[in-house]
Amino acid sequence: MMKKIVCMCAALALCGAAVTAQETTVREDVNEAWEQVKSDTAQLWSDVTSAVKEAGQTIGGSLQEAGTTLFAGTWAFTNGKCKTTISCTSDGKMTVTSEEKTGTTTWKGTYEIKLGKLLFHVEECETGVFIFKKGKPMSETWTLSYAPNGLSDMRFTSDDLPDDGNGYDFSNPTIFVAVKK
Repeated sequence: MMKKIVCMCAALALCGAAVTAQETTVREDVNEAWEQVKSDTAQLWSDVTSAVKEAGQTIGGSLQEAGTTLFAGTWAFTNGKCKTTISCTSDGKMTVTSEEKTGTTTWKGTYEIKLGKLLFHVEECETGVFIFKKGKPMSETWTLSYAPNGLSDMRFTSDDLPDDGNGYDFSNPTIFVAVKK
């Protein structure tokens, strides 16, 4: 009988060892699969992030191109003897000119389009009367909110544009009329 018990214990031990070996193999397989899932997920996330970034740049570029086409031109606002002119070129250059009886001030720089906003990066301010002009470098960004008004006019609003010579405050919505060439 003792032999039978010893044989049975030996058989159970061998079965247990076999089951443990199978569990170890399964555990290793699961760990390898989990590591592969983590690696694949990281790669997928990287691909998705790159695609979203590229799409954002494409959309931003398209918006800038469309805005540049929309803004290429000149608009003027006249308030008594004062006239304020906004001019934008298709290559991204911009000027704002304020004319009044005491002289003219022109701010020059570049612009970029954001949804509903025009960012004017002012690089220079030129002031003077007739041919006597003096320029000084600047480094400011002015924000102008815009909305088309009809087919060719534009409504601008800005806390950054200086008041005109009559004290008109451009933080009020202001209709600038398209200047025909």
